[in-house]
Amino acid sequence: MDFRQQALALPGAVEVPHHGAPSFRVSGKIFAQLSADESTALVKLSRFLQEWGASTFPDACTPEAGRWGAAGWTRLRWRDIPEKDIAEMLGFSWKCVAGTDPGKS
Repeated sequence: MDFRQQALALPGAVEVPHHGAPSFRVSGKIFAQLSADESTALVKLSRFLQEWGASTFPDACTPEAGRWGAAGWTRLRWRDIPEKDIAEMLGFSWKCVAGTDPGKS
């Protein structure tokens, strides 16, 4: 399953263009976005997951620059990360944006 399929498999997820790139939203809010060429993606992670991803996949997972990265937004070269880990990251990002408590799942 690719990134788009995984994102759209989450409850209430829809794809909406955002500045020329596909974004994935729940309740009107972006929880993930692919780059225009679909080689990278953005997801919102906890500090723990962001640090875990950066240490586990140092060439494929990096915090976005500045306050975006400090807020948890993380850039992924998603094809270089195992599908199960992408699914976990997408699920966490969806929960953050959907307003559910990721710590209770």
